[in-house]
Amino acid sequence: MQIPEIKTVCFIGAGTIGAWNSLITAAAGYEVIVYDISQDMLDSAPERQKHFLKGAVKLGAIQAQEAEIGLSKITYTTNLEEAISNADLISESVPEKIELKRSVFKQLDEICPEKTIFTTNTSSLLVSEIEDAVVRRDKFAAFHFHLYGGLVDIVAGPKTAEHIPQLLYRFCQSLNQTPIIHTAEKDGYLWNTLLILNHKNSIMLVLDGYGSIENVDRSYMAGGYNGIGPFGQLDMVGIDLARDIFQAKYERDGYIDFKRCVAFFDEYIARGEYGMKTGKGFYSYPKPLWQQPEFLKG
Repeated sequence: MQIPEIKTVCFIGAGTIGAWNSLITAAAGYEVIVYDISQDMLDSAPERQKHFLKGAVKLGAIQAQEAEIGLSKITYTTNLEEAISNADLISESVPEKIELKRSVFKQLDEICPEKTIFTTNTSSLLVSEIEDAVVRRDKFAAFHFHLYGGLVDIVAGPKTAEHIPQLLYRFCQSLNQTPIIHTAEKDGYLWNTLLILNHKNSIMLVLDGYGSIENVDRSYMAGGYNGIGPFGQLDMVGIDLARDIFQAKYERDGYIDFKRCVAFFDEYIARGEYGMKTGKGFYSYPKPLWQQPEFLKG
């Protein structure tokens, strides 16, 4: 059931995360607008959302009929003022670069209605690193979706009003997702802190010559995680986004393995291979090898 405080949600960024988040929200019956500066990204978003829908229905994360109705009602636009004109909530999913996010929120703060709540879907940055770009810091928080699993991180910044996390909690429940309100800021949140180490270790196994990309994924999947392996996960998240997350982690911690992972990602990015959203990454899409029945048999 929808909550009365939020009727219209605007998603800034039509990449993998923006496409997934808007699909989940539209399936719950909210009015959804997706904004991006790239018409190509907007044009490809519905097809990517249909791909997400198949996996989400299979896992029981979305009801097919509700999602299909929601998809038909999503508005896509390159007109920012049109996108935010009646937004109760903004969900930002632009690339993981702090100055870009600060610039986006500064612009939004100047043109959004006074009622609009700001949320960032950042995977590695902190609210406190972004919030001073806006005046409405009391209405600004992290609201971070995870693909398929249903987990959503909710993190208040130093100036976030006390009622905002609870409002986002109820909104998240209305989306049939699992909200986790964090007690303190942490780059990578809880699950991503665990996941990035898994991804880092997977890449190091390949770089140090212990196994191929396919065999690392096979080991992971056959060992009990049958759905998708680490490299398949990275393709879905986006190799470019993963690169930015690992770069931020290296800059925070100075751990050389993260720098080696960044160089590994850069080889794919240089070829325009960002993962599922470009049709090629560690695997080729729309029918990647890891999804085929014979994959685990080698």
